[in-house]
Amino acid sequence: MGLWYNTNGLSVDELMKKETEVRKKLVTAFGLGIDPNAIGQIQNALDDIRLAIVESQYKPGDDADENFDDYLNIG
Repeated sequence: MGLWYNTNGLSVDELMKKETEVRKKLVTAFGLGIDPNAIGQIQNALDDIRLAIVESQYKPGDDADENFDDYLNIG
């Protein structure tokens, strides 16, 4: 879950659709000359969605080696 946008339980396809929707809203806000603070909030929501897309592709444990020892022996 992002700070500005709830992305829990959404698939990558759903996240990409949401990203497209938010980008359209951002372009509209720029075109209308909306307050920069409001535009910043839309950009934060867009960043949350993009981060969720990246995080969904790198879930912990996907490439974890069960035999990996968490120490380094230099001797």
